[in-house]
Amino acid sequence: MHVVAKADHVVALSGGRVEFSGSSADFMRTPLYASLAAAEAAEAAAAADHESGKAAGDGDGDAAAAGEPAVGGGAAAPAPAAAAAPGDSGTITTSTTDAAASVSAAAAASSDAAATQLMTAEEKASGGVPWSTYLEYFKFCGGRVLTISIIIMFTLTEAITVATVGWLSLWTARRFELSDTVYMWGYIGVSLSTAVVVPLRFGIWFTVMRRCGAAVHGAMLRSVSRGTMEFFDTTPLGRMLNRFSRDVDVADSSLPSISLQFLNCIFGVGSMMVVVIATQPATLIVLTPCAYICYRIMVLYNSANREIRRTSSVVKSPLFSLLGEALTGSATITAYHRASTVMAEALQRLDVVYSCSILESAAGRWLGVRIDILSNVVITSVVLVGVATTILSDTSAHWVALVSLSLTMSTNCTMFLIFLVKQGAALEADMNGVERLLYYTREVPQEDMPELDEEVAALAARAGDGADATGTVVVEPAGPAGAVTQAVQAGSLVFDGVQMRYREGLPLVLRDVSFRIAPREKVGVVGRTGSGKSTLLLTFLRMVEVCGGSIAVNGRAIGAYGLRELRRQFSMIPQDPVLFDGTVRLNVDPFLEASAAEVWAALELVGLRERVAAEAEGIDSRVLEGGSNYSVGQRQLMCMARALLKKGSGFILMDEATANIDPALDRQIQTTVMSAFAAYTVITIAHRLHTVAQYDKIIVMDHGVVAEMGSPRELVTDRHSVFRGMVEALGPSESARVMQLMAASGSSAASR
Repeated sequence: MHVVAKADHVVALSGGRVEFSGSSADFMRTPLYASLAAAEAAEAAAAADHESGKAAGDGDGDAAAAGEPAVGGGAAAPAPAAAAAPGDSGTITTSTTDAAASVSAAAAASSDAAATQLMTAEEKASGGVPWSTYLEYFKFCGGRVLTISIIIMFTLTEAITVATVGWLSLWTARRFELSDTVYMWGYIGVSLSTAVVVPLRFGIWFTVMRRCGAAVHGAMLRSVSRGTMEFFDTTPLGRMLNRFSRDVDVADSSLPSISLQFLNCIFGVGSMMVVVIATQPATLIVLTPCAYICYRIMVLYNSANREIRRTSSVVKSPLFSLLGEALTGSATITAYHRASTVMAEALQRLDVVYSCSILESAAGRWLGVRIDILSNVVITSVVLVGVATTILSDTSAHWVALVSLSLTMSTNCTMFLIFLVKQGAALEADMNGVERLLYYTREVPQEDMPELDEEVAALAARAGDGADATGTVVVEPAGPAGAVTQAVQAGSLVFDGVQMRYREGLPLVLRDVSFRIAPREKVGVVGRTGSGKSTLLLTFLRMVEVCGGSIAVNGRAIGAYGLRELRRQFSMIPQDPVLFDGTVRLNVDPFLEASAAEVWAALELVGLRERVAAEAEGIDSRVLEGGSNYSVGQRQLMCMARALLKKGSGFILMDEATANIDPALDRQIQTTVMSAFAAYTVITIAHRLHTVAQYDKIIVMDHGVVAEMGSPRELVTDRHSVFRGMVEALGPSESARVMQLMAASGSSAASR
């Protein structure tokens, strides 16, 4: 009621009739508004009393107060708000808190802030990239043996490269008593060796880095694909896109070339220092402090550049998130004429991203000036020491040649030092991206699926027998049509004292839930928003693990099943039907387990045969992305056909599957449920009570507990039952319709 004052126009409904239509100011002066406001205040006070009493008792909190995170990316709302359960529609009511709350309670609430956050903050490392990150990355590259082999290879290739100019110096000084022909062939041999080993070094390095990048990506993909619902609930999509796009691109494209250039600079500067010191030891007096100054400049520049790059990585995630939201909600943005608002927000976030680029460029200019000065000092010292040595001592011709060699190599000092510092900083910055990738390989909470490793290994072993094994991805081949046809085994389900919370630190959402569902029973789950209805479905599939009690599926403990085996028992028909870009056949039979005749039979059972037969290609006709060429009801029916064709499934789970369709299609779907799914155990989260009026059993959820359970007729005949109150709240006409459906169901059952 607190938003009524902001409305331009108010329409109030009661008993299926319009009781008021007019401005918000006029409505707020009516007795109807006064009664509604009083009822809301009373409900809020009752909720507050319930919450405070429960906190004084066991401290577990209320299911509604805990908030049930939306499966599609939401999470628990901060307590003490009562939020909608996944898939539940409705409003969010907020309970009041005691004004005289103790300091200890406030401290406890502060300590639980992280647990009640909708989204976790993105991790951002500080300081230098630890050596453990480099070691972990080297393990992906091939381990210690390969690393030592690469160091030896770079040392040998650099020695051969320096030997080219060294041989010219020896030839010029006639250091050995050899003919020009021997010197010439020696130079040709060294040059040809350089021409061979340098490209070989490049090729080996890029091959190693390519395989390493593929291994890291495979490990990260494996880790994320096995992540728990908690991870996906609290991690924005843009953050994951940033890791799998920009950070993977850094590891695949930028890091190999930058690391190669850094190693080239390291060995280039090293070879230059060896030659200069070997020919002019006195330069150590200047080179030692210069090396220290260069190191300090490198540390200072790296610390600034590293934080700039880390900040750049983090600030790009909100930009990716906004891009995804704009693409998903483009129709809504256009309808409400908010394109300019979204564009302004995008430009603001883009400005933050580009500000990091400006800082990075400025830091590069700062580095360039100081390295130029340092390089000039090195070159000048080499020249002065060489000239002084030549003048003050009796030197030979070959000495002059070696001094000339050291001068020639020192002229590249500026280029090498600038490259060394810049590439070292760039390497550490890119390793920040690798650090972010490695974080996802080990820190993502995982579902318990040990059997999957064995199945993947077995498929990889049979790669020559039809499976497609490409590196880290193994695709299971589809079996021949109809090869695994099995009779439907209707399932039984037993809950015994089940307790569940969405993650550690949050209050319980299900509290001591117990019930039994027999094979082939049709069970409806009803309740108010936030009562825990949709949470039950998550526990069936072990999307969230229970923290107390036990669940048995077909007489077997749910923990004894592998996750894939368990989820194979259930067919899910969600409120928002999911179709993929492809053919009708691939959408209803994604694993190609059914024959064409079975596909047509399933379409006929759900009433879609005529619609699909009207297409020229029949079951091979195109389904656009999201099923946009089918209505919502038709997409729902196609999901039902998919459930019929799923082999080994004994349960049908429907999460308010008829909430968004018209009554005619709703009746068609209910007819399908009672006929086509007669051999299945059906569990439906009901949005419309008439949906479950003819079911065998009703479970009424309230604040995370089973308030009552029984047949619809039993519950509605009890004047004090919650279910009867829900039926009466529908109004005279709708409640009469529900009663009529129950009566028809009872008479048909009696005749059987």
